Amino acid sequence: MVHLSLLSLCFCFIVAAVIAAPMGVTHRSDGSVLVGDMLYSADQWQSLLAKNLDSIAKLWPKVNGVVKIPYKIANPNLNVTLLKLAFRSWEANSCLEFPEMTASDTEYLKITIQSGCFSDVGYTHGKVTTVSIFGDACHLRGVIHELGHAMGLQHEHSRSDRDNSIIVVRSNVIPGLEYNFIKLNTVNFDVPYDYYSVMHYHDRAAGKNNKRVILAKDARFQEIMGNAPGISFMNMKLVNTMYGCIADWLEACDRSPDPCKNGGYTKKDCSCACPWGTIGANCETFIMSYNDVIVRKVSPYSRLITPGEEVISPGYPTNGPREGIQYTQVMRAPEGQRAVVKFEDFQILPRFNKTCSYSSLEIRSDVSVEEGAIFCGEEISKGTVFKSKKSELIFHYKNYNYAMFGQKNWSRGYKAVFTTEIISN
Repeated sequence: MVHLSLLSLCFCFIVAAVIAAPMGVTHRSDGSVLVGDMLYSADQWQSLLAKNLDSIAKLWPKVNGVVKIPYKIANPNLNVTLLKLAFRSWEANSCLEFPEMTASDTEYLKITIQSGCFSDVGYTHGKVTTVSIFGDACHLRGVIHELGHAMGLQHEHSRSDRDNSIIVVRSNVIPGLEYNFIKLNTVNFDVPYDYYSVMHYHDRAAGKNNKRVILAKDARFQEIMGNAPGISFMNMKLVNTMYGCIADWLEACDRSPDPCKNGGYTKKDCSCACPWGTIGANCETFIMSYNDVIVRKVSPYSRLITPGEEVISPGYPTNGPREGIQYTQVMRAPEGQRAVVKFEDFQILPRFNKTCSYSSLEIRSDVSVEEGAIFCGEEISKGTVFKSKKSELIFHYKNYNYAMFGQKNWSRGYKAVFTTEIISN
């Protein structure tokens, strides 16, 4: 049996959709404090230290059912096209509007270019809200993310209920960056935690030596969280709830109670906005869970495997995928039992410069294990057995993009058998 208690070198793909990298705590001359990509006033900072800052403290005013957030471009070199795309993303299906400021506006977004991508958090009466977009480095996702802060959204991984969904490994955080992961006293309006939120960091953000900082309790999302290209259904539902958009639309549509089922809600046109995984005029037909839809869409090879099933790589043994892929397989045993996986075959691309750079299989013995053992080549012999610490054994597989160079995937992949055994006291 191979024991997985030792940490191993982990190869990590570069994420294309970059948001602002977490930074440290910077006390500014005006009394404000920059924490990562969020700019707090002096009063907000004191509230944050007391863990009393929540997600409804800094909402922009609403007039006649519309939340207008004026903006001013303070730097002529700013990418206006990117900015307006981000505005339109938030305006779609919400009661928010982002008009250009007029001479009478004293409270507005000041869009500028400073050293990084960051934003004030929410609205402050009588003050300007600063949003910094560092050239094109923020990308569209990053600009959407910073506007989310300007609207009053906190990071998803800082939610008050995060412990039900993630584990934050504070010991792995680069010293000085811990405030990026503080748990806040947020008001969540019964909107579920969203691994696919545009406000979520990826798992290795601010990690020492690229170590994992955020561990998903639903292991299928370990490589997915923090990589959403834009606004999720839950992001929009949260904004529409906290700004009272839905309540206004229900009144205008003479709907009470809301007829939309399964977590859906009434939109401005009186139709239902339905969560992913539901269909029907009133979202009445449940197909699969929101999270299952995301996994199927973003990482179609990821799956939950039940005892007795074979554990195989896609296309094993002769038709492996040519495109670059990554996926997660979770072998889940019943309560009181552990997962046992015995390999029958394993052959992927070998190490290059001592690392599994082209193909790799990481094996974690539990969701609480930060880094698993990394294998490639033919490093897992036939008959090798891996066991979980508790009920779940987790495989994270990453594969090089062969198609980019017109090559075939000439490796067989892997095959194993999943059984269980009782965990003795």
